[in-house]
Amino acid sequence: MTNEQIEDLQEQLLFLREQLAYALQQKEEMGPNTPFLIRQVIHDNRAEIRKIKTALSVEGIEVEDDPADEVPVASQALPIGKFLLRRIGKLLSFGLGLLLVVLLGYVFVSLLKPQPFTYMFRIQAKHTHQNVVNAQVSIELQGILPAILYSDGEGLCSFRFDRSYLGKWAQIRVEAVGYQSLVHEIEQSEHQIPEGWEID
Repeated sequence: MTNEQIEDLQEQLLFLREQLAYALQQKEEMGPNTPFLIRQVIHDNRAEIRKIKTALSVEGIEVEDDPADEVPVASQALPIGKFLLRRIGKLLSFGLGLLLVVLLGYVFVSLLKPQPFTYMFRIQAKHTHQNVVNAQVSIELQGILPAILYSDGEGLCSFRFDRSYLGKWAQIRVEAVGYQSLVHEIEQSEHQIPEGWEID
C-alpha cells in the first residue's frame, strides 16, 4: 500500500468518526424516537471504521482506539470476551499465514467498493433565519424510493448515499408546520450541493 493510500485511509477514518459522533449525538437527543436512517449511519460508520483500522494495522500503522468506534459491551460479557480472545489466539498460531492472505484480500476488495457520501444540511426560516425543528425532508434519488428525514434541534439533517449517485439529479421536498412546502431539484455534485434550505 502506498503512502498516498495510507493517508487517504487516515482521512476517511477521521471523517467517519466525525459523522459517527454527530449521529450518536442525534441518537442521544432523540432517544427511542431516533429515525432508522440515523441508526443505520451509526452501524455503517462503525463497520467502515473497523475495516480501515484493520487495513492500517496490517500495514503496521498504529491507530488509536476511540470508545465510540464499537458498540458498548455490558460488563457481564467481559469474561466471555477474554475466553474468546484466548481461543482466537490459539487458532491464529496455527493458521496465521492463511489468515493474513484472506484478510488482505478482503481489505483490498473492500477498498475497491464505492465509498459512501453523507450530505448534511440545515433547514431555516427564510426571513428570520431561525432553525426549523422537526421539518420533514424527502429526498428522491433516481431509481430508489424516497428517503424521509427529520431535522434535529438545530435544524440539521444527514443523508447518506452511494457516491455513484453524485452528478445525478435528485428531488428534495421540505415540509414543516406553519411553513409553505418547498420542492426543488438539485444536481448531486459533491461541491455544489446546497448546505441549507430556507422555507417561507
